[in-house]
Amino acid sequence: MIEAASVESVAATPEQVFDFVADVSNQALWNKDVSNLVQVTDGPPQVGTRMTGDFNRLGRIDTELTVFERPERLVLASTGAQAEMTLDFRFEPEGASTLMTVSGSVSLKGGLRFMEAALRGPVAMQYAERARAIRDALSGDT
Repeated sequence: MIEAASVESVAATPEQVFDFVADVSNQALWNKDVSNLVQVTDGPPQVGTRMTGDFNRLGRIDTELTVFERPERLVLASTGAQAEMTLDFRFEPEGASTLMTVSGSVSLKGGLRFMEAALRGPVAMQYAERARAIRDALSGDT
């Protein structure tokens, strides 16, 4: 299993950052590895909301919102043929901004498991890139 975390200060309220991350239509703005992502359940984001999309190098991934505690915490749990992943977002007020912590894990399946040790650094960089992309999107720096 690969574990990683990143912290960013975002110039927006915790509610604004939470809502941005929870909105499936925004994910392509902060996760360059996803394409064709669609929500497959009806209604606004909430616990149980499911989505599916294509991820670079991993193929089709199905994702579910497993924790939805607005505006403090949001967890995405993803499963595909080649990997299982979790992204845990925490949002804390920091003056007029938000301290956002993104942590999670990636477990590769089958023959890919042997690559986990080599991918620890690149996965940590991906988490940092995603956190910066959220920060930039909300500050208008995209």
